[in-house]
Amino acid sequence: MKTEPVFVRHERTKQYVYNPRSRLGRALIVLTPIVASSVLYSLYSGWHWSEGELRTAVHRAADALNAKPQYASPEAPQDYLIRNAIEESRTGPGHGVSVYGDGPAGYTISTQTPIRSSACACS
Repeated sequence: MKTEPVFVRHERTKQYVYNPRSRLGRALIVLTPIVASSVLYSLYSGWHWSEGELRTAVHRAADALNAKPQYASPEAPQDYLIRNAIEESRTGPGHGVSVYGDGPAGYTISTQTPIRSSACACS
């Protein structure tokens, strides 16, 4: 029984491609797109915030900031304290968070992702 090579040269492009006459080549033709799409999905889900992750991170950050006294200038915005507390909460990707001071009303915390953005108004 003759065994077929896994890779063969394409007739027109002269590049190596999977050989559909080989068992392993057929398996790779089917498995490669499945593995590639799984990897891309896992990268996407690890990069973007979900609404629940943002809410949990904000609540953990608020608990951490309220647990001990914070030393900062009263004139300076506290955005960096909130952003650091969210990153230290270890919830979600940890990046892509925007914190905007709303004056006496508190702060607005949102993600910078254009596809799924969430906002939480916290005071």
